[in-house]
Amino acid sequence: MASSYSYSNMTSGRGFMAGPIMPVLVNLTLFSSIPRMSLGQARQEILKDILNNGTYDPKIAPNFNDNFPTRVMVQLFVLSIDSVDESAMDTAAKAKRKSKYGFAPSTMEYSMSIYLRQNWTDGRLLWSDHTNLTRIEVDTKLMDRVWTPDLYFVNEKQAIMHDVTVANKLLHLYPNGTVQSSIRISMTLSCDMYLHKYPHDQQTCSVNISSYSYTADNVVFKWHSTPVIMREGMTLPRFVVQYNSAGSCEFKNSATSMIVGNFSCITAEFELTRLFGYYIAQVYLPSVLIVMLSWVSFWIDIDAIPARVSLGLLTVLTMTTQSTGARNSLPRVSYVKAIDVWMAMCLGFVFAALLEFAYVNVQNRVERRRRMSVMEGNEGNGNVKEDSKFKNKELRGCENKISFSSNRRIVYLQDRLKRQRARMADKISRAMFPIMFFVFNIVYWLVYCL
Repeated sequence: MASSYSYSNMTSGRGFMAGPIMPVLVNLTLFSSIPRMSLGQARQEILKDILNNGTYDPKIAPNFNDNFPTRVMVQLFVLSIDSVDESAMDTAAKAKRKSKYGFAPSTMEYSMSIYLRQNWTDGRLLWSDHTNLTRIEVDTKLMDRVWTPDLYFVNEKQAIMHDVTVANKLLHLYPNGTVQSSIRISMTLSCDMYLHKYPHDQQTCSVNISSYSYTADNVVFKWHSTPVIMREGMTLPRFVVQYNSAGSCEFKNSATSMIVGNFSCITAEFELTRLFGYYIAQVYLPSVLIVMLSWVSFWIDIDAIPARVSLGLLTVLTMTTQSTGARNSLPRVSYVKAIDVWMAMCLGFVFAALLEFAYVNVQNRVERRRRMSVMEGNEGNGNVKEDSKFKNKELRGCENKISFSSNRRIVYLQDRLKRQRARMADKISRAMFPIMFFVFNIVYWLVYCL
């Protein structure tokens, strides 16, 4: 019996194998679960120690009671620059002022989406443990329990912080008290644009950052060693955007202000170079063709009055309509822009072509009327002389014929001279107008593009 029992236990593995191995497996399982639980417990204990110890107050700046300010490092990661609008209308101002002034004021602005990244050191958040934790990632529900700088954008008009599907922000705590935060923001910023060379202009738009409630005695903003990072492949349909520079700016209240103090301020500048390929296709090329079309009247006969009048009026009206359409997309500024100079000169060339036809037509019509009046006067004078002075019919007939033929010859020569002047004006205009327009183009492109 004993032998059979030993043999059966050995063959089944219960007596010889399972007895020593099962405790070892249980111990290994428990041992492998200890580090994972200890890491989770460590995070919870650290957060409890630094946030619920009764001494940390998120309403007070880290170095509020010390003699030096809290230094906050800032970095911008630009996701996109969505639009640049030179003629954006402020809806509230439009509704407020339209009834009084008859039109809404124009503003200049641009929109962008960024990651706002900040880094500072809070000595009250020091922590250490014996685990391999390098940082603690704070949940969004606990972020309000940590002090953060009161950063705001000075030239911001509208802004939103994204919250789909949760609030797009993070907060990391490091053992040495360093705090890192990041927030995703989309905002519309004002930009002072100078449109003297529009559409050949190059604008510089800035992002100004400052502290709203803390003066430079308590909070100081500084740029990170890499202040701005632009997303690769970011493009705009009408501009080439480049990061220009980053530095500090002084935000100091005047002596007459109710708020006294110097506030830390930093600024980043972006360079926007306008692409005028759109304007070449939509403004410059059509206007050049319209001006050239007005020159066709110089080759039309001076007696074809309806054709030349129709062509002249058509080009003038078309040029006026195009000029009005180009100006409607721009703000109402008090100075002359490059596109205003171009449209005014093109309209001037078209109008000058119409005036040239008026001169030619006047020269032709006045002389024709003079010839007709002279011919009618000669016939009347011949009848008066026939009744009063001359009784010899043959002699009177000869004298009338001689007088009429001589006057007709003089009138014919004068008429021919006037027609030659009119035709000469057309010939001169055929060469003068293109040359003057070519010279204007050289001067225009040299002045506004170089």
